[in-house]
Amino acid sequence: MWAGFVGGRTYVRVMSGTAVREALSALLAAHDALAACDFDTLSKAESVEFSDALETLGCRLPTLSHRLLAQLQSVSTAREMGARTWKKVLSVRWRISTGEAGRRLALAKELGPRRALTGQPLEPLLPATAVAGPVCVAVIWIAIARDVWPEGAARIPATSRAASRIRVPR
Repeated sequence: MWAGFVGGRTYVRVMSGTAVREALSALLAAHDALAACDFDTLSKAESVEFSDALETLGCRLPTLSHRLLAQLQSVSTAREMGARTWKKVLSVRWRISTGEAGRRLALAKELGPRRALTGQPLEPLLPATAVAGPVCVAVIWIAIARDVWPEGAARIPATSRAASRIRVPR
């Protein structure tokens, strides 16, 4: 959605609050409409197709969270948000454990956009992974389990092992 420069800033950036609000409202409305659907009438092929689409969506949504967390941390501090640390901010606000909050913050740091001290945009620390999203992260973990920690491969679900051609050592 490149719209060019307006007063030294991109037009999209100026209008982004409204655009994000509208897009998020549409996403929530789509979720509500999907939740109201009767899945009992679906054929086997449709169930597989729609399950795959939901899985894809579930893998894509965290990339938005990474971007938003990185952006929030660039314009605010944990103290301004009412806590001593970002882990505490997220754990209280989203009612998650501090461990889960730390995991999400670490992912946002590695996969979210960054800014230089001068304000110039920088690519994520792991740009290829950030573009691919969490699916790529799962593949990396599977590769680590296969090559570095072979006994860990046994803990990966059989379907994931089959898709990644991971052999469990005997």
